[in-house]
Amino acid sequence: MRFCANLLLAFTYLNEARNLKGHKKTLNWGILSSAKIAREKVIPALKKSTLVGNITLASRNPDNARHWASELEIGACSGDYQDLLNDTNIDVIYNPLPNHLHVPMTIAALHAGKHVLCEKPIALTSEQLQQLIAVANQYPDLAVMEAFMYRHHPRWQIVKNLLDTQYFGKVGYIHVTFTYFNRDPNNVRNQSGIGGGALYDIGCYCLAVARLLLNKKPERVIATQWIDADFKIDKMTSGLMDFGDVQASFNCATQLAAGQYIEIQCEQGRIRIDEPFALDAADTDILLFPSGQVPAEKISVGYNDHYLTQIDDYSNALLSHQGAPYGLDDAQTIMALIEAMQQSHATQSWQDIT
Repeated sequence: MRFCANLLLAFTYLNEARNLKGHKKTLNWGILSSAKIAREKVIPALKKSTLVGNITLASRNPDNARHWASELEIGACSGDYQDLLNDTNIDVIYNPLPNHLHVPMTIAALHAGKHVLCEKPIALTSEQLQQLIAVANQYPDLAVMEAFMYRHHPRWQIVKNLLDTQYFGKVGYIHVTFTYFNRDPNNVRNQSGIGGGALYDIGCYCLAVARLLLNKKPERVIATQWIDADFKIDKMTSGLMDFGDVQASFNCATQLAAGQYIEIQCEQGRIRIDEPFALDAADTDILLFPSGQVPAEKISVGYNDHYLTQIDDYSNALLSHQGAPYGLDDAQTIMALIEAMQQSHATQSWQDIT
């Protein structure tokens, strides 16, 4: 009888634990490495979110982990990636490791039972991404999302509404520029063997935002790249995407003066956003230029920390047991566009997008 009573009590505790887990109000996050974007953007946003509980940082160097945990006022730290993945108190892993480690460490996190927010680009090739998708399909209750933080800013829904309602008539052309200057040979962005280069680092934003606004993928693309003689990475990629009824061009560069903007040209006017991907300028106005009119009309959106909004959107989806706001099917399309741009440069020809 005592055994049965104890067994009943054990099942009661188990069911209570399951119910608590099913109605969690916050998620505990683990951070893979002390990468700059994690230290300066994502961890500060995690600390602001009401949907985030504990934050644990891991570094291959235990002293480094302790240092940044102290600097960032994180309550716990780990000196080993696998220890972090094995921590049963952690719900979500943020993966900001160098590009070549995105797929293997995201797969490792899935096997450890964790959701994953992975920095872009989520993979370096479609073959790598297919490996990740195959593993993700084994864990339907876990959600993986590529961390394009900009698309969680409310300004993009306003722009999409302007286009959908044809505020300036039909859209015909989009141009996106994203550049910065960095010739540090030790920077991962300048190392060809681990996924460096302009297209992987910032060109993916240019490809993704055009698709976000038009809600479809292009029919074909063409691109040219300027390869750095020392680093063997593309220091500039320029390309054109043919959407059939709309064309979209872009240029991204890692050795030009820092700057970014998007301009959308329609039949009776144009729409422009300066610094569309930067957090420091996340309150930039949407500028409306009716045909032939200067200065612009302005739509003020107000400041929004799109890293925080990304975390809240993702966390809300997880807590309500929904899929990620942007799934791996979206990542597949962006990866296909990156590879098509690379192939176009190699062959100097248009590449069809299937």
